Amino acid sequence: MDQKQARLDYKEPNYFQEDVELYFNLHEDYCDVLCRTNLRQRVSGSSELFLDGKELELLEIKLDEKVLSPDQYQTTTEGLQLNGLQNKHQLEIKTRIFPAKNKSLSGLYKTSDFYCTQNEAEGFRRITYFLDRPDNLAGYICHIEADKNKYPVLLSNGDCINKKDLEAGRHLVSWRDPFNKPCYLFALVAGDLGKIQSSYKTKSGKNVNLEIYAEEKYLGRLDFAMTALKDSMKWDEDRFGLEYDLGTYMIVVSDDFNSGAMENKGLNIFNSKFVLASPETATEDNYYMIQSVIGHEYFHNYSGNRVTCRDWFQLSLKEGFTVFRDQEFTSDLNSRPVKRIEDVKSLRQLQFPEDAGPNSHPVRPDYVQSIDNFYSATIYEKGAELIRMLHTLIGEEKFQQGSKAYFEKYDGMAVTCEDFVASMEEASGLDLSQFRLWYSQSGTPTVEVTKSWDSTSKTLTLSFTQNTPATNDQKEKNNLMIPCRLGFINKKGETASPMQLPPELTKMDAGDFLFVLTQKNQDLKIEFDEEIIPSLFRSFSAPIYLKSNLNGKERALLAESDRDAFNRAEALEGILESHLMSIYEGKPVDASALSLLNSFLMDYEKDPSFTDLALTAPDLGYLILKKDQWDFDRLQSSHQKLKQQMAEAMSENLESIYLRLSRKTENKTGLKYKGEKSLQNKLLSYLQIGAEDKAIPYAKEQYKKSKDMTNTMGALSVLRQSQNFKPCENAFVDFKTKWREDRLVINNYIRLVAAGASHCKQEFLEELLKEDFFTMTNPNNLYSLFAAFGRNLLAFHWNYEWSYDFLWKNIVEIDSFNPQVAARIASNIESWTRLGESRVSKMKQVLEETKKQKLSKNLDEIVNNNLRLLVK
Repeated sequence: MDQKQARLDYKEPNYFQEDVELYFNLHEDYCDVLCRTNLRQRVSGSSELFLDGKELELLEIKLDEKVLSPDQYQTTTEGLQLNGLQNKHQLEIKTRIFPAKNKSLSGLYKTSDFYCTQNEAEGFRRITYFLDRPDNLAGYICHIEADKNKYPVLLSNGDCINKKDLEAGRHLVSWRDPFNKPCYLFALVAGDLGKIQSSYKTKSGKNVNLEIYAEEKYLGRLDFAMTALKDSMKWDEDRFGLEYDLGTYMIVVSDDFNSGAMENKGLNIFNSKFVLASPETATEDNYYMIQSVIGHEYFHNYSGNRVTCRDWFQLSLKEGFTVFRDQEFTSDLNSRPVKRIEDVKSLRQLQFPEDAGPNSHPVRPDYVQSIDNFYSATIYEKGAELIRMLHTLIGEEKFQQGSKAYFEKYDGMAVTCEDFVASMEEASGLDLSQFRLWYSQSGTPTVEVTKSWDSTSKTLTLSFTQNTPATNDQKEKNNLMIPCRLGFINKKGETASPMQLPPELTKMDAGDFLFVLTQKNQDLKIEFDEEIIPSLFRSFSAPIYLKSNLNGKERALLAESDRDAFNRAEALEGILESHLMSIYEGKPVDASALSLLNSFLMDYEKDPSFTDLALTAPDLGYLILKKDQWDFDRLQSSHQKLKQQMAEAMSENLESIYLRLSRKTENKTGLKYKGEKSLQNKLLSYLQIGAEDKAIPYAKEQYKKSKDMTNTMGALSVLRQSQNFKPCENAFVDFKTKWREDRLVINNYIRLVAAGASHCKQEFLEELLKEDFFTMTNPNNLYSLFAAFGRNLLAFHWNYEWSYDFLWKNIVEIDSFNPQVAARIASNIESWTRLGESRVSKMKQVLEETKKQKLSKNLDEIVNNNLRLLVK
């Protein structure tokens, strides 16, 4: 087993590499790479240098233009050791690599019929021997030679400085990136690609050439991505004052890409899922995601490229900050309240289980076995919540001052999370010493708030208690600095204000107030002229579990009247969750508690997206985290009963509003219809639960008439849940037949099968593996089947007698050629220790058998983390 790396063991390398010049000579079966760099001594008196390298064929090494003999260096499976070095040298290394055989999709590899790279985190070592670490910054010149007929497009970072035709039908294109960067941001693309082209004029008047490259068959699906790119550039200028710094910005689309996209300087490489869109092939949710991811990678130009991370333990420095930026971008372009609700739902579904599960780690981890396993919801989504808390604590004006100072002070440098927080501290004058614990401490805090009212003194007392339970990686926890955004309403549902502000309470924008919890137990006393109800942690001002003694009537009043949209939805969810627990525990239920659902439904025209989100049943994965042990079979049965009762509560208006929305959205596309379509399909699903005899004909008709992917998938999802699936099968056969040649769209079919209800069978999944459109080397296929199945708690844990074996067997197979994807799928397996002894026993058996296999360090770490849960 590989040893863990430690954050505190960080040391600068003995040498840094400067002035990197690369020459790629591409052929069908191999690629020769010449890497020429200048070495500069960083540690006085040092004479050794270890360069990372993996699966390379070494052809030649020159030091100061002299060829080294094999006794002057040593190679291992991990790299190359040089000894006897002086202060400065020119180093030249020739390697041969085989991109067509590279199924890991890390480094330089061939996808479809073109070449592309993915070097984050440690892919560059698969190209040449190099200091493959983010603090090794240098300027780059890249020369690419290839057959001109087969690979007419040759791209790399920066600006094109030379094009030249060569003998034998070959050509050479050279690129120069004027900004120093680490090697993980290096990119190369070579292929026969088409493109769409546009331009953007920056605020200072500079014209930027914009190009999006894709295979010819995809060119008709690129227009929205181009619009999103321009929107991103304008937003970053308007909100953060940041202009694009090169003359060209390029995006390349790949069907085979391990992650969503990569922010390589000036040449972003994207998974096709996050670029390609047309009404017939993409849902409105796809458009929404494309807008967000295009923005995310563009915003990395400063928060990640111009200022990068010193080491991979600091990954959230760039990712958490940039996720916050893309969330704000999407909020400003769409509905801010809806975006906040969506982001918190995602956080609770993905990150909270991670914090409570086998793979728990802080936002800035201290130890890791595989760097690739850092790419987690904790680093990204929880990291963004830390940035949002800073924004809440110091306000927009100070936050922008801090951001500006951060970008100016550290431009062209590799820095730490501490440097970012220090910039905010200096801008605001606020002592953030305690806040820094959020970066080093894992786990999700629980904040319990007890409300009491003294009618004599007209004083509201809010008693706060914070507690962070032990996690798989940390047993001892400290008190955190937790911002609580507060509002107050009276018993008529009207906004109320304190008679006078206590010193612990600060007035914020829009009539909200800020209270900062710093101790384990803390009281806040506020005087009002009437009894009021507190609206706690508005807009989810901290990533916590909240418990309070608010009763059902008070929650109902918040759900009806709170002007904070997030807390309105939160109050309704709390009511639904209490109702579910009553069913689970066999207690009497109050049917009137669900009457609010119909009120929300009838109010849908104000904001259909909000109504759609508010009418969602409590997420099972999030609910499981709230108790140590569950009777899973009873829980899933109770969850289904709740949805049936929700459908009954809305039954009077479900059908009529569904039909009204169906008529309104027919043949309509675009983000402005996202909420209406999503609500339409939500109502159809509730209609299927409460009146399947009506819903199935509607779903069949919707599928037949639909000319857009949103309503097509909405209809298929309802048909998939039918208790009598056989009569609905024709629609699935039709969809599969129509889209089987489209590598992107067919993933919708794969997900439908894998993410079906608890009646999912192993033979359904085995049949998918045999389909000619399913490829084990394509990450999108793998995520659509295996990740979707693993996240489908009902199917995955209901069928545990075969599902655990099935999933882990395939994860091990994937691990043999693509460890990144295997570990990402495996990391989704959470909460199994809470679901009863039979499931724990089965999972333990499967994990122990998996442990005996030959595993990558990526997957080995995940398996070990899971097994550690069983050690008391």
